[in-house]
Amino acid sequence: MKTAPPVPSERARESAVRSLRLLDTAPEERFDRITRLAQRMFNVPMASISLLDNEREWHKSSVGLEAREAGRAVSLLAHAIHADDVFVIGDAADDERFHDSPLVVNGPRLRFYAACPLFAKNGVKVGALCLMGRVPREFNDEDCALLRDLAKLAEHELAGTRLDNMDALTMLSNRDGFEELSQHALNICRRFDKPATLLFLNIDDMSGINERFGRAEGDLALKNLGRIMIETFRASDVIGRLGSDEFVVLMTDTDEQNASRALERLDAALKEYNLSARRGYSLSYSAGSIQYKVDVHPSITGLLGAADMMMHERKRQKRKQPT
Repeated sequence: MKTAPPVPSERARESAVRSLRLLDTAPEERFDRITRLAQRMFNVPMASISLLDNEREWHKSSVGLEAREAGRAVSLLAHAIHADDVFVIGDAADDERFHDSPLVVNGPRLRFYAACPLFAKNGVKVGALCLMGRVPREFNDEDCALLRDLAKLAEHELAGTRLDNMDALTMLSNRDGFEELSQHALNICRRFDKPATLLFLNIDDMSGINERFGRAEGDLALKNLGRIMIETFRASDVIGRLGSDEFVVLMTDTDEQNASRALERLDAALKEYNLSARRGYSLSYSAGSIQYKVDVHPSITGLLGAADMMMHERKRQKRKQPT
C-alpha cells in the first residue's frame, strides 16, 4: 500500500485536531445520529466521523466498525485529507494505491470508500465523514452533494455550534435539530426513491399528570417516553421532542404499514412499562402517521404539519370514545 505523505500544513492541522478536545472521548449521541443516518441513507455497512491525528485515524463516531482507530500508515483518511472535496475510491482492489492494504486484503475487506473532509473553524482539515462498503460502487455528483450536506452537520458539531439542538430533558433532538436532520434524510430518500414515514405523537393528559403528581413526575414521564422510544425504534430513525408533550419520529425506508408495526411495538413496550412502573397513571399517546410524498411535502415542515393535523384528529376521536 502506498503511504500518504503529510499535508504541507501538517503541524497546524494536528494542532487544530487537538484543539477540538475530542480525541479519546466517549461516544456522543450528537455525532452518532449523523453516522447512523449516513449508514442507512447511503446503504453502506460502515460509516464514521473520523479525526486524523499525527499517528492514527480515530473514530469519534462509527457504526459497523469494530476498531476505534487505525494506524496512519494504513489509513485511507490519510489520503482523503489531501482532497478539498469528496474523496472516492470506487474499488480499492483495482486501485494501485490500496489493492494490497490490510484494510482491503483482511478485515474489514474494504472495496468502496468515500470521505468528505471536515474543516475546523480556521479552515484546516481535521478529519472526514466516511462511508465504507465491501463491494465496488459508483458515487455520482448527487451522491457527493448529499454527503457534503451531512458533513456540514458533523462540522457544526465539531465546532460546538450545534450543542443547542438537543432537548436537555430527554436528550432527543429538539425542533431545530430534528428538522435539520430530517430534511437531510428526506433529501436522500428523494434521491434514492426510498419511502419515509413521519410519526407525530402527543402524550395523553400531560397536563393532568402535572396537576395530580407534580412537575417532577411530569418530567419523569417525558423522560421515560423518550427512553422507551429510543429502545423501540431503530437506531437510524430520527427521534425528536418538539414541545412539552409532542414527540416525532422520521422513519426512513419505511412505508405506513411498517410504521404501524413500529407503533404496535411501542404500544407493547408502554403497556409493559405501565404494568411494572405503577406510577398511578398510564403513560399513553395519540399519534398521526403520514407517508412522505415528494409532490405533496416539499420539505419537512409540510410533513410535520400534515402529521400534526392527523394526530389532533386522532386525539379528538379518542376523546369521543366512551370510557
